[in-house]
Amino acid sequence: MQALGCDEEDMVFLEVCPECCEILEKRFPKARVIRKSILNKTVTDGLVAEYKGKFDLIVVAIPCQPSSNANPHRSPTDARIGVGEAAVRVACELDARAVIVEDVDSFDHNQPIAYKAVVDELTEKYKQVKTIKLDARLAMVSSRRRRMFILATSSVD
Repeated sequence: MQALGCDEEDMVFLEVCPECCEILEKRFPKARVIRKSILNKTVTDGLVAEYKGKFDLIVVAIPCQPSSNANPHRSPTDARIGVGEAAVRVACELDARAVIVEDVDSFDHNQPIAYKAVVDELTEKYKQVKTIKLDARLAMVSSRRRRMFILATSSVD
């Protein structure tokens, strides 16, 4: 987030994993880390009530395991897919100027129904939705790590 120009004190993270929360709190001590589940409607309703229209950018990281080529047991019924879809729904409700959704580059191929649901949700809210795929080697990382980014906005500055 800092690489995108976000000030730490303006960052809000919603995370359910205790270990991830601890890492976020250490790495971003001025940020707000909400230790709750995106699947809890009371939590998400509260987030929307508190933050709707207050974010310029929302980044959603979809759990990659259900879509990864490394997972030999991929299934369209994997419960983690619903986490990503719920996060995108809430991101749209929060009415940010732009949303970036990140996952492994095989999301569209290995989970086509979930990928379409995410793109459709974003397209319903935003005028422009584009999917791009990048390899970490392009950023001078020594290993190959391909990622997908779905970018959504209604205006470009």
